[in-house]
Amino acid sequence: MSTKCYMLTVLRYYMLTRPNQEMVHFDSVLLLFSILLALATFAGIAAASFLLYNSFFLLCRDPLLWLLGKMRFITRITPQWLLFTQLFCTVPVMIFDAYSAMLLFDFVVPLTGRMGVANNLVYISRRMDYPVKCGLVLYSLFFIVLFCTSLGWPYKYSEESPRVRRIVALDTKRSIYSFQNNIPVQEHALFVQTLDYRGITDLPEHTFLTGNSEPNCSNIKDEYCRLPYYTAVHRLFPPRQSRWIPLPGQPLIVSPINVSNVEKQLLSKSELRLNFTISGGADKMSLHMTPLDDLEIDSWSFTDFHPATFNKRNTYFVFLTCGTEIPQERHFWIILKKRGTAYGSLSINEIPVLELSVATHYTHGPHQYSDTLIQLRSLIESRRKTPHLAVGWWKWAMTATTGIIVDLKVWDEKNEGENKHIYY
Repeated sequence: MSTKCYMLTVLRYYMLTRPNQEMVHFDSVLLLFSILLALATFAGIAAASFLLYNSFFLLCRDPLLWLLGKMRFITRITPQWLLFTQLFCTVPVMIFDAYSAMLLFDFVVPLTGRMGVANNLVYISRRMDYPVKCGLVLYSLFFIVLFCTSLGWPYKYSEESPRVRRIVALDTKRSIYSFQNNIPVQEHALFVQTLDYRGITDLPEHTFLTGNSEPNCSNIKDEYCRLPYYTAVHRLFPPRQSRWIPLPGQPLIVSPINVSNVEKQLLSKSELRLNFTISGGADKMSLHMTPLDDLEIDSWSFTDFHPATFNKRNTYFVFLTCGTEIPQERHFWIILKKRGTAYGSLSINEIPVLELSVATHYTHGPHQYSDTLIQLRSLIESRRKTPHLAVGWWKWAMTATTGIIVDLKVWDEKNEGENKHIYY
């Protein structure tokens, strides 16, 4: 009866409202337990009470949330309150399950061994050498298939068809700020990165994937050349093996990022502390930090900083990520230490000390793809399915990781020529 009432309630609720993903998952699990409980009860299985425990107490979650709302303990249902009430309702289930397990091993098993059972079930197994031999045969067959077929070489290079297997294409908006200047130089481009060791040599000829030359990284101290790397793989796949292809217009950035240097404090003659605040952005964000002017990072707020762990490098890559709730602001600090001489009487606000780049990545959700990325994905999909229709279309048989729009903001100081450095 309770199963029938619950099923009718769930059907009525879903017909009148639009549930979220958590609610669908929770109700689906309860519906599964209720169906199994009904079947076990109809079959006369005494152990159906275990399913009753898992169904009944979890049904108390929503009434408990409603009661807390009526008593003014909560004003809205947040993930924290949802998790707390669900944990509270599952505590009796844990107790009943633990008691049942104890009852099984402390009472049922010894009693069955002394008195016997009505249905004497006997389990007969083979000797252990039989499953061991079968396992060795299966493993041997698996390795033979790996070494003798294309299953073990999915990205094997062929001189007859030198094509790229994997690429990463990022629709990028980049803003470059000068030192003590709030007027940025904005760029919109497609960042194309290949994940094959031959680099961009085998890219098919098309305006989407080709550029005039490799990115100009001269006079840029950032090891990543101000490019929106999603992971720190610039040594395996250096910037010169990528392409920065200018695009017209501007991509749609739902939540633009804003970085501000809240405080620049001199702790001693050789130590300088920088406090930063980042607002906006998606749930995934990457930072490139390059100390300047004989400075080195002494510590930061992300984790315990041990120079021996990171080895000696010019640019430090920091990847920030979070769960469903994106923080409105991210706060962090960095302490820079000057090697050799001290700062002296020169004002710390008049000299650049840090090169900083901040990028946010849209890797999921409704804003994952731009018009450019949709066109590129459609182009790859159509040409890899029909490589025989035109000359050179066989090069489009690749796997493309796209769907990331990056809002990259760079802070730099004016320098001679067109190249700029990122400074704070």
